[in-house]
Amino acid sequence: MAELFRVRLDEAIAEVERELHQRGRLYSEWVRTRRMARLTADSQMNRLQAAREFLIELRTLKGGNHEHANDGASPG
Repeated sequence: MAELFRVRLDEAIAEVERELHQRGRLYSEWVRTRRMARLTADSQMNRLQAAREFLIELRTLKGGNHEHANDGASPG
């Protein structure tokens, strides 16, 4: 059953990048319309960017050296 939830590192990185893109678009509008505080938006984006950097570093340590997750190549 646990195998159903296994995700390749490149897939995880791609998902975080997708989420960064989505939040970047939405948060700008939400801050502009005061639906979200700038400090909150920046903090959440920084944490997600840190997660992306961590996953990329992990991929590098595992032997992959892809610059972008969406290149279709498998990790190490």
